[in-house]
Amino acid sequence: MKRGFLNSAKAKKETLYPAAAAPSQETASVSHPSQKVEFVSKPRYGKVENRELPGDYTPSKIPMSDMQSNGVYKDHFVNGFVFTTIPPKRDPAGNNTELLLHGPTKKKVLSTPGFLKPIPMPTGPVSYALRSTPDMGFGCFATRAIKAGDVIFAERPLLLVPMGMHVPNRAQIYERYGTHQGALVALAEWEKMLEVAVARMTEENRNAFMALANNHQEDGSGPIAGIVRTNGYMTDEIFDGPMKLPNNLNTYSAILKIGSRINHSCRPNVVHDFDLVSFSFSFKASKDIAAGEQLFYSYCDVNASASVRRSQLAPYGVVCKCLSCINATPASDKIRMEFNDRINDCAKWILDPRANVHHALKLRQDMVDEGLEGQLTYAYCVNFISGFYLLMEEPIKAQRFQAEFEKYNRLAKLRF
Repeated sequence: MKRGFLNSAKAKKETLYPAAAAPSQETASVSHPSQKVEFVSKPRYGKVENRELPGDYTPSKIPMSDMQSNGVYKDHFVNGFVFTTIPPKRDPAGNNTELLLHGPTKKKVLSTPGFLKPIPMPTGPVSYALRSTPDMGFGCFATRAIKAGDVIFAERPLLLVPMGMHVPNRAQIYERYGTHQGALVALAEWEKMLEVAVARMTEENRNAFMALANNHQEDGSGPIAGIVRTNGYMTDEIFDGPMKLPNNLNTYSAILKIGSRINHSCRPNVVHDFDLVSFSFSFKASKDIAAGEQLFYSYCDVNASASVRRSQLAPYGVVCKCLSCINATPASDKIRMEFNDRINDCAKWILDPRANVHHALKLRQDMVDEGLEGQLTYAYCVNFISGFYLLMEEPIKAQRFQAEFEKYNRLAKLRF
């Protein structure tokens, strides 16, 4: 998932393109019975000093289809892809998604049982607003108190496109122009495909999309590809072929109007779900959020050390300034790297609850101190503590932690 609006240091400098055009962890062929694509690749991040396209390069002309009487463009096929719109008629609320995907994948999506049900909307008054921040561009803020497990908002994507870059004649491009300029040409060709998908949007949706941040302005990406790479959420449920490839090269990336405005923190308070049947993302509070607090999602692994998290955030151009990064120590790194294993130890500790309850209480406090109570495993911890006190015949304390468990289990949905 790639979202990022921090006005921060540039991404770590590294070679943008692979040394050769042969398949690698960044490049792979995709093949299944009803579809054949020569190469799929993920452009690397960084800075390219010479981004001039070859003088003899002529960009491909990708046709637009005619608009139908229902207010959306007709489907049309280019290079094995179909440009299409979901739902296939103009939604007065603007909840239309433009898609660029392979025909067989479109068929899989549309044949999902129950497709297309309405977006599951939250109850009560709107609980969020977009605001400018001093150092993160725009952010999403709570306008009222939100309880853990509450749905904050739900929306369909503005755009859904392949996670990797698909250029059918990529091998010939590299042979003609070489590795460096060939990669620039491939990016330019992919940009042309993305331009058509964005041109199919309503004016309102197109303006919202183009207003999103672009942290890929120095690596050869076009403006649309840069926005996609900066703001996309991977959709695990949508992929080409019978199975997902390594590095998710055959999955799809969704760019959202509101969700792509959520900034990063290693102390997140929001989780999201993608529902294929309604073709929508739901964003929920992973812990209690106070009015005026900014919504945060983690773009990196929260159970990693501060140095690893920094390296994972570098492609997004993010330098995290959360308390866990500013105040990182070997002790805090240890908490993050070990809390899941310590939760597993609870099953052993409960064999002698009176001797071990302090271990579980210390684990809970460590997670709270690190801002990790929004993790689904936190519910395991407080549930075990409740069980400890029941076995110790201390019902008041047991009930206190049972109530906390029930709050966090609205997301974790654990069964015992």
